[in-house]
Amino acid sequence: MTSIHRLVGAATTWAILIGVVVACSNDLGRRKTEAHHPPNSLEMAGTTSVANTQTQWDSAAGLAIVLAVDSVPDSVSVIRPEYIEGRYSDTTVIDLRSLAHARFDLFGRNGTFGTAVLATSRFMVPRGSEDGCVQWPTATLPTTKRGWHVALETGHASAIQLDSIEGMSPSDSAIFAAQVTRVVSTLPELRDPVFNNVPFVVRSAYRFQTTVIEGIVASTQRDIPSEATPREEHVFLIAERPVGSSDDYHIVFSTRNAGTEGSTPVTNVLAAVILNQVHRVAIIVSNEYEDGGAVALIERISPRQWRLTWHSAYAGC
Repeated sequence: MTSIHRLVGAATTWAILIGVVVACSNDLGRRKTEAHHPPNSLEMAGTTSVANTQTQWDSAAGLAIVLAVDSVPDSVSVIRPEYIEGRYSDTTVIDLRSLAHARFDLFGRNGTFGTAVLATSRFMVPRGSEDGCVQWPTATLPTTKRGWHVALETGHASAIQLDSIEGMSPSDSAIFAAQVTRVVSTLPELRDPVFNNVPFVVRSAYRFQTTVIEGIVASTQRDIPSEATPREEHVFLIAERPVGSSDDYHIVFSTRNAGTEGSTPVTNVLAAVILNQVHRVAIIVSNEYEDGGAVALIERISPRQWRLTWHSAYAGC
C-alpha cells in the first residue's frame, strides 16, 4: 500500500483499523470483511473495555487529512473524513473542489515540516482494480521537505514533538523500553494463556510533553514461533501522567491485535498534534495489514480520558 507505510520496527510501516483481532485466513474476501470492522472493537481505556464506540470526525481538524506517498515525490493521498467504512468504494466520486489550492501544514513524529499548497482536480474517483483493491485518490502537494507523514489544513493544528526510543542513548533506551514493557504488562486484558510468560518486545516507543501532561505512545509485540501455526500479538498504548510527576504512567488508551503471523494488523504513529480550536491533544495513527489499512484520530477528551474519535474507511486489497 503506497499511501500508508510501515513506519516503525523492522519494517517501516495508524493507517488503520485499531483493535481488530484477525483470525488466520488466506481467503481474500474473508480478510477484507474482517479488515472493515470498526477499528475500536477492542478499544481499551485503562481497565475498561469499550466496544463499537461511535466515531465522528472532529471538525476542528479541518476538511481533510493528507498522507505522504514516499515512493512518489510530491504525490499524496487525500482522505475526506466523511468517507468512512461502508461509504467508500472504487466507484465513489469524491468532490475535492473545497480543497483546491488549500494550504496544508505538514506533520511528522519530529514535529512540523512547513506548509504546502494542494493541487487537485475538482472531482476524483479512487483508483480501483479488478481484484477489488481500492486506494485513496491522489493529488500533488509540492514541497522540498521530507520526513513528514500527514498533513492538515493550515492553522488547524500545532505539532507536538515525539522523542523516539531510537534516538536515545543505549542506556536511556533500555530504561525506556523496560518502562514501556512494565506499563503494558499491567493491562488485565492481556492475560491470554496462549501468551503466558512470553516477553514483550518494544516495536516503537515515544515520549511527548504538553503544558499539563507527560505522555508515552508505544507499540509492543509478543511472538509464539510455532512451526505449525506461529502467532503474534500487537499491543498499542497511550499513557500519561501530570507534568513533573514521578508517579507511574496511567494507561489511558490501548488496543490489542492477535492472530497468526502475517495476518495481524500493526498500529503505527504518524504524528501528534494539538487541535488549536478545541485545545485537544490528538494522535494520528495508521493500522496496517500486509495489503492495506486505514487512518485514525485518537484524542484526549479530558484528563485520563482518550478516545478513538474517527477512523477512515479501509483502503487496499
